Amino acid sequence: GSWGAKPLAVGELSNNIKGLLHQVKAYEQLTIEAAVEGNYNKALMALTNNPLVPDIGRAKSILDDILAVNAPYLPQFKLTTL
Repeated sequence: GSWGAKPLAVGELSNNIKGLLHQVKAYEQLTIEAAVEGNYNKALMALTNNPLVPDIGRAKSILDDILAVNAPYLPQFKLTTL
């Protein structure tokens, strides 16, 4: 039907917007790979690519909290969490 999302043409994106899009896409791709593989280091790398995470220390804290709270749903990380 006609109720779904519709594309919006915006023209050429500026380099700073392209850079942000690439950074966020890298975060998304690494997050998926980390989840599928149960790879702690890859998950940490993903969070450090997130532009909203200020530094690796904060990324590690966030990741450890996420894995602890969601441990029943993320069994693939049980043996790889530091």
